[in-house]
Amino acid sequence: MGRTHAEAYKEMQDVELVAIMDKSEEKGREFKDTFSCEYVSDFEELLRNNKPDFIDICLPTNFHEEYIVKASKHVKNIICEKPISLSMEAFLRILNAVRENDARLYVAQVLRFWQEYVLAKKMYEEGVLGDIRFVEAKRLSVLPVWSAWYKDVKSSGGGLFDLHLHDVDFLTYIFGRPELVYAGGYKTGSGAWNFVSTSLNFKNDIFASAQGIIEMSENYPFTMKLCMVGDKASLEYEMKAGKNLENIDAAVRNTRLYSEKGIESIDIKDEDAYKKELEHFVSCIRENRCSDIVSLQSVCDTMAVMEAIKKSLETKKAIVPDYKNIGE
Repeated sequence: MGRTHAEAYKEMQDVELVAIMDKSEEKGREFKDTFSCEYVSDFEELLRNNKPDFIDICLPTNFHEEYIVKASKHVKNIICEKPISLSMEAFLRILNAVRENDARLYVAQVLRFWQEYVLAKKMYEEGVLGDIRFVEAKRLSVLPVWSAWYKDVKSSGGGLFDLHLHDVDFLTYIFGRPELVYAGGYKTGSGAWNFVSTSLNFKNDIFASAQGIIEMSENYPFTMKLCMVGDKASLEYEMKAGKNLENIDAAVRNTRLYSEKGIESIDIKDEDAYKKELEHFVSCIRENRCSDIVSLQSVCDTMAVMEAIKKSLETKKAIVPDYKNIGE
């Protein structure tokens, strides 16, 4: 993900990547050569020798809190990959530290910038689909092979937090706070909930079903799907890529609108969602403002839903999420 972000910055005329910090000297120096920046192995050294406008944290999730807190003492703006943390308790500690140090935090919930999901939100808000009757969201993947830390539930949170969170976040983002969640799934021998199916009840009788599996059979293509069924029309998006997204540019992506008028195939402009996301955050930093797309309150709401899902998986009961009002 660090390389993904760096590729995006490389294409921005008003952004200069000044330094990379990585514990692996081999990877760090290769990154330095590729992106023409400084390499350091120590975070404190990076902060002492550079005066960046912002820090972008792409570390394994279990390191987010430590490095956000450290960064907030030295820089005003911090971008951090999702999930922001593995618990509400950790998120609130992060939030307190950022505010105490008068810093600003931006959380990279990329699905909110994915063009097909942007379209789905627009169609919903403009009433194209009518009243929503049912929503299905799906995300299926084999275990990522590019780093072993994904298999450690204490580092990644397993499929529940690293994969399922994407769809839970998007559904909460467009429909608001779920009133009730119920989840079933399978916990692997490593203690990770890598097979999860969640039902979410929203206001206005909107019901959604979301599935997340990060341990599909070998060679299964990375798959994401969103189907929103309304009383006027239904919108469906599906993407299938290589098993670890290695050929995402050649992925099969279909978006269709079904209504009494017939079946309409929708051509979506091919744009890099990660670049769109980072361009948005950079504009917020430049204009000294919070993000209106990924507010910290919305991140907090997603975390509350994730904790409710985890509790439901463990107790086999329907759970009402415990929401916190934190403001911006």
